[in-house]
Amino acid sequence: MYRPRLKAFEAPVPCEKDLVIRELVNLAAPVPYLNKNFVNDFMKKILFSLFCLLCTAATAQTATVVFNYERSQFNDNQPLPAGENFTLTGEVNGQVSMVEVKIYPKDANLSKAPLYRNLWKGAFSGEAQTFYLPVNYKLRDNTPYDFVINYYRRITNQELREVQRQLYTYLDAYVDQSITSNGKRVKLEKGPNEMVNDLNSVVNSSLAMYQNGPNLRFAGFSDLTRDRFRTLKGMRLDKDNAPQFDDITREVKMLLHTEVQAMLNSGLSVIADSKHVDNYPVEKTRNILTLHAGYGGVYLDGDLQDLSYGSGFNAGLTLPLGQKVYASKFWSRSEIVVGFYFKDFKVSDDRTVSGPIFKRPTYIGLGYNIFEFVSLTGGVTFLEDASTAGGFDDLANRVYVRPFLGVNVNLNLWLDLAR
Repeated sequence: MYRPRLKAFEAPVPCEKDLVIRELVNLAAPVPYLNKNFVNDFMKKILFSLFCLLCTAATAQTATVVFNYERSQFNDNQPLPAGENFTLTGEVNGQVSMVEVKIYPKDANLSKAPLYRNLWKGAFSGEAQTFYLPVNYKLRDNTPYDFVINYYRRITNQELREVQRQLYTYLDAYVDQSITSNGKRVKLEKGPNEMVNDLNSVVNSSLAMYQNGPNLRFAGFSDLTRDRFRTLKGMRLDKDNAPQFDDITREVKMLLHTEVQAMLNSGLSVIADSKHVDNYPVEKTRNILTLHAGYGGVYLDGDLQDLSYGSGFNAGLTLPLGQKVYASKFWSRSEIVVGFYFKDFKVSDDRTVSGPIFKRPTYIGLGYNIFEFVSLTGGVTFLEDASTAGGFDDLANRVYVRPFLGVNVNLNLWLDLAR
């Protein structure tokens, strides 16, 4: 008997519309039971995902500035970011071992200490690399700066020996000039502390063109050298003092050589090229006008037993004493407030006090932000009798001041004036 061969059932490929409908049905279907472990694992995954998103958002806040070596420009001649840290990056060839950035004020003397300095050390792979230098210094908006970018290369063994020879020569010459003998005693031309400072200057000036890493700078001669100078001061010599004195100076020289040798052995790099970028601009941030509205109380007259005061809503201008990104926490939260009250104050049934401006009580004082937009204020209020308010004659005799306390809510308005 002939039996036809049955083909395997082939489900039709669902179209995109069918897939969407199927997902909606699955989502709408009731869940009869959720395992407790499943819920815990699900919540852990959600929390971990939120944590990763927060970390990513925090990392993304650091701006990246690309330095063009050929053009000596940042970000294709765009202004640098203001009021925030950024990362300086650029391409270097395989011979560059370190990159140093220095930031100076506009038209500054480059021999003085910079506002900021940082150093990047490469991997010495011999291949082209990209350097990344964190600049943890907030540039002020609309203010030009001078930049110095130094490119270092590793020195050869022959160059290292020459650097060592010159440095030892300078140190030995200083010892010969500063430690002398009068035939009976050892004489120091300067005090031990001053001699150590001079020797530190000799080393730093001799190695001004060299670097050996961000954390491997010469830290100065140790207390061992300073103590040795103290023991030599006024030391009595034997009758045949020449050999003894020569041994003393030779010992001091060997001590100095030993202290600087550790730094020389760490591997020095010399400046191979340097880029100077003068008066480079920083972006101009938005102009902010801060208004405030609040409530305050003004002492008018009387003592604790018979106190007379006025209170009411007020409004005015807030002038911050420091910008948040540059000033300390105290100064960035401190402010000057100027404004007026919306109504006059009644001292008694037949007397009302007002102010010299807008015919309303006017105040000036200091404030401190206790929250992001809320500040406590205190100062003086300018008052005068309501019957004479608004005039300009004899103000000194008509206007008097009284203290006030209040609380304000600040509102920042960004101004962008058309050019």
